[in-house]
Amino acid sequence: MQRQLTLGFVVVATVWLGACSDQEVDPRRLNPPIALAGAGGGAGSGSMAQGGTGGGTGGSAGAGTAGTSSGPPPCTGCIEMVVPVSPLTPAAMQQAMFNFVFTGAGVDMSNGTITFRARSLTVGADLFVTAFAQNGAPDYPGVYRPQTLLTEAAGFSETNEEAWVNIVLDLANTAPIGGAVVPPPAATDAGADAAGGGGTAPPVQLDNGGMDKSAVIQLGLQVGALPTLAAPDTITLLIDSVTFGGVSDAQAADRDLNDNTAQGFGLTNYMIPPGTTGPTPH
Repeated sequence: MQRQLTLGFVVVATVWLGACSDQEVDPRRLNPPIALAGAGGGAGSGSMAQGGTGGGTGGSAGAGTAGTSSGPPPCTGCIEMVVPVSPLTPAAMQQAMFNFVFTGAGVDMSNGTITFRARSLTVGADLFVTAFAQNGAPDYPGVYRPQTLLTEAAGFSETNEEAWVNIVLDLANTAPIGGAVVPPPAATDAGADAAGGGGTAPPVQLDNGGMDKSAVIQLGLQVGALPTLAAPDTITLLIDSVTFGGVSDAQAADRDLNDNTAQGFGLTNYMIPPGTTGPTPH
C-alpha cells in the first residue's frame, strides 16, 4: 500500500463501524482503562458497572463529531487515532482505548498471536501504546501487554514514513485460565547436565491476568501517556493492518484496512481524553 507523510495537522471525523458479524455490536465496547505500572505492561481488569452504558446498537458503536481536514491524510490503507494527553487531566483520562468487540461467547484465542502494525507521528518517552485482550461480564478480566513506549529506540519516528512497528499480543504463550505460570524449567534433554545446560526448555508462559483466552470479547489498543508526562501532547497513531495468527474464528479475520473503513475497530466511551478522534480510515 502507498503511504505519504502529512505536513499539516489533521482533524478528522470519528467513524464508527460494527464488528465483523451478522449480529449487533456488543455494547460492552465500553471498557474502563487500567492503572499502568511502567513500561513492562501487565494484566488488568475492569467492570461494565464502572462506566455506565456505552457503545451502540444496530451495528453502530456510537456517534462522533465531524471535523475538518487541513491537509492530506498521513497514509493510505490505514486508520488514524488522535489522542490528546495532558498532565492537567486526571490519570484515568490520559489514555484512550480502541478495540474490536466480538459477539456471542467471544473468540477462542488460546493459540493466538495478534499483531498490530503501527506507526506513531508523535514520539515521546512518556507516551505509549499497549495491546490488550479481555473477557466480558461480570469482571472483565484482561491481559495488557506489551506496553510499548513511542520512542525512536522502539522504532518509531516522526519523520520516517516507513517506521512501522509490530505491536504483538502473545496469547499463545499466555497461561490458560486457572493454570499456573510455568517457571523457567531445567533442561529436559536426557543429556542435560545438573546445572540445566545442554537441554531444550519450553518457553516461559506469561500470566493470564485471570482471563479465559478461549472467550475473548474485546481486543485492541490502549493509547496514552504515563504519569510522568510533563507537558500536553497529542498522540497520532496509525495502524495499517491487524493479523490474527493461530485464530480460526471468522470474527477475527485479518484486517488489511484497505477498503476505507475501520473494519470493526472502534473507540470505547469511558473517560477518553477530550478531543480524541478515530479510528479514522484513510
